[in-house]
Amino acid sequence: MKELVKELVFQCREKNHDKVYFMQMYKVSGGKYIVEAQWGRREWGNDLMSASKTKTPTDFAAADKLFKKLTKEKERKGYLVFDDRGSLNVYNQLAF
Repeated sequence: MKELVKELVFQCREKNHDKVYFMQMYKVSGGKYIVEAQWGRREWGNDLMSASKTKTPTDFAAADKLFKKLTKEKERKGYLVFDDRGSLNVYNQLAF
């Protein structure tokens, strides 16, 4: 069973792009953690692609480091972090 530890929602709207990126960190059996993501264009009827970003379950420090790295990569590409209501999240203003 997976237990959600944290989750972020990213959106990127520039020129002809309207994309979303969802990322979660889960605690799984054995006290290990995984990072998963879903992404794609925000168009009606469009399926999101998904993948595990961790090759195997890992310790918290490694999963958290990967989560932060992926967050920075998305921000560098122009994505903003939004909450589940579509509002800009204060998370964008936090330093790592």
